[in-house]
Amino acid sequence: MYLQHYGLTQKPFDISPDPSFLWRGEKHQEGLAILKYGILENKGFLLITGDVGTGKTALIRTIEKEVQASAIIVTIPDPGLELIDFYNFLASELNMGRSFTSKAEFLIQFKRLLLSSFTAQKRVLLIVDESQRLSHNLLEEIRLLSNIDLEGKVLVNIFFVGQSEFRQLLAKDENRSVRQRITVSYHIQPLTENETLQYIQHRLKVAGAKGAIFSADAMQAVFGSTRGYPRLINIVCDHALMTGYARGTTAVGRDIIEECTNELRVTMGLEIPAAAAHAATAVPVPQPLPETQAVSNPKAMRGLLVLAGCMALVAAAWLIWGDGISDTLAKWGKRPETQAVADPTAATEAFVSSPAPPLPVQPGARALNPAEP
Repeated sequence: MYLQHYGLTQKPFDISPDPSFLWRGEKHQEGLAILKYGILENKGFLLITGDVGTGKTALIRTIEKEVQASAIIVTIPDPGLELIDFYNFLASELNMGRSFTSKAEFLIQFKRLLLSSFTAQKRVLLIVDESQRLSHNLLEEIRLLSNIDLEGKVLVNIFFVGQSEFRQLLAKDENRSVRQRITVSYHIQPLTENETLQYIQHRLKVAGAKGAIFSADAMQAVFGSTRGYPRLINIVCDHALMTGYARGTTAVGRDIIEECTNELRVTMGLEIPAAAAHAATAVPVPQPLPETQAVSNPKAMRGLLVLAGCMALVAAAWLIWGDGISDTLAKWGKRPETQAVADPTAATEAFVSSPAPPLPVQPGARALNPAEP
């Protein structure tokens, strides 16, 4: 999409089978020389390890290309197999023309193939990729394949390629027989800052770039965010080219790299920047409603359950004894004086017609006769 925009003929940061894209820094040159020596001299067991994205696959491809004329190369991409499945996969890659149901049948045919290859002056190279996934049992079976020799001459070279965890696997005491047979080993380190700059420039040049596309500050920013891992360098640089194309610029500066790094933080395995973390804490977080807090509190939940149970008991009691309770409350609520004064006229007549009570007589006084003046 962006090739014409930058004057490129190929995508510079894709995983390309083209060997011209393979950049060989000092570390890779050293590792390549050591491993080629081990293969050509029939050293038997070889080992290459490195962290994820350090370029192990690129190094394997280079080795395969340089020794394929004099070797039969078989690559096991995933060693997480059962034993018989491992043998059948190996037989298929070696073009044995059949499958096997027993270990003995496979070993007979495998030995014949090794002897015929030795006669034809062809080395057999077995590359076990992702070796950190090997079980102890399968690792031991692979070791036993190397016991097939001809008068002490090695007939098969076994090349372990894996992440750094494979060295921890080999360090176990149960795997010491394999560990002691490894004669050549190399561990790939990430690129330095200077090597990162050279790597980016090499990729752009092979892709057809006529001038500088990434500024020096941009390439330094790439190293700072990727820590020199080639796979991450490819991802960030490709994303930066797309961003520059979208902006209509033919120059990639530090600002574009920093923007791409922020967008690829999950891929890069980076933490949230301090500014973003501060912004996240500055935004007020909505507080849950009191009801939500009460429900989320175990004690409050128990209280609500007890209250609900009490209300249920009250409701049940009301359904059973409600009418009787209502009548009783109605009787308690009636007042006699209220009933007496319900008719004001009758109350007045009753008051007038009722005789007045006699007045109390003090000692020594006589009672008055109403008829007397």
